[in-house]
Amino acid sequence: MRTLLYFILNDVATARLAQTRLHELVAGHREANGPWFLCRDKQPVENLPGTEAGQITYRDETAIVGFVAGVIAGVAVTLAYGTSFGPAESSIAVLGVAMLGGMLGWVLGARLGGKFLRVGLTERKLSLAPGQLVMVASCDARSCAPMRSVVKDLGGVCLAGTARRGWHL
Repeated sequence: MRTLLYFILNDVATARLAQTRLHELVAGHREANGPWFLCRDKQPVENLPGTEAGQITYRDETAIVGFVAGVIAGVAVTLAYGTSFGPAESSIAVLGVAMLGGMLGWVLGARLGGKFLRVGLTERKLSLAPGQLVMVASCDARSCAPMRSVVKDLGGVCLAGTARRGWHL
């Protein structure tokens, strides 16, 4: 399972050094993409990879919940109002409406979840000085501790949202 870790770095030079060291750290793993960076105003940092909406918002989680809710709503509506055909045609109708409801729920859930920042990244908890930036790093269970130590050696600070889940620096 992959975990997103959030760190505050002091400047762009430190971010470039962290990016190089983390790429060396995960060179043997097949998922060696990232880390990603953003400034306080959620703007991309010069010549560094920017974040995606799923890494800093609840877009992916609410999209999944929306899909499940859409499927349940589609099946409930189809069963409540029924079809005037035989059992084979009714089951195809239920399946079709369930998939349509799931797709609509997925889109609506993603749009809604993309508006909410993750708890550790909200403005009241994210007090960045001018020049500081946030680094988002993806890791698995084996590489979390070495990744935290690399960032700590560079002067990085763990954000409160990740510290609550046990990622102390």
